[in-house]
Amino acid sequence: ECFVKLKMQNTELKNGVLIYLALKDRKFAIIGDAGINNLVPNNFWDNEKNSMQNYFKNGKIIEGIEFTIEQVGNQLKQFFPYQSNDKNELSDDMVIG
Repeated sequence: ECFVKLKMQNTELKNGVLIYLALKDRKFAIIGDAGINNLVPNNFWDNEKNSMQNYFKNGKIIEGIEFTIEQVGNQLKQFFPYQSNDKNELSDDMVIG
């Protein structure tokens, strides 16, 4: 629902990634659009979820978020390397609400 609300599916290469945190409810999700989902290893999202969850269980919320962003960024760089004509199709801002 949030992925669509934020129009993350509107990227040309379908490579948007949402890291959703509901801290009060103690829930989170990592959602990749079809373009990146079809390219990462089969267990990539589960591995990231498990890693993030381990950080959270150890009280390292910020570190878990940072690690996951870095891991996802590495996959994006690998499969969608920077092109000179690239434009930022999505906001880099955190959405709180």
